[in-house]
Amino acid sequence: MASIDFKKIKSAGELKAMLRHCDNDERLKHEHSNEDIDKEKTHENINYTKLTYGQSCARFDKRIEILDCCC
Repeated sequence: MASIDFKKIKSAGELKAMLRHCDNDERLKHEHSNEDIDKEKTHENINYTKLTYGQSCARFDKRIEILDCCC
């Protein structure tokens, strides 16, 4: 079942933790407290951007750099 959750993210670390949590490859590397997660179905998750965790972090860092230099 699909869901969406809007919330304020207050730091770069918090954002990158969320990106890591949502990345298919990163999800397979770690154990979760929820024992009912079926890692065999992780490949069924949809990633609309097609970016990896590293690419997403780099894109965020570049955008913050652009915004910081303009102010």
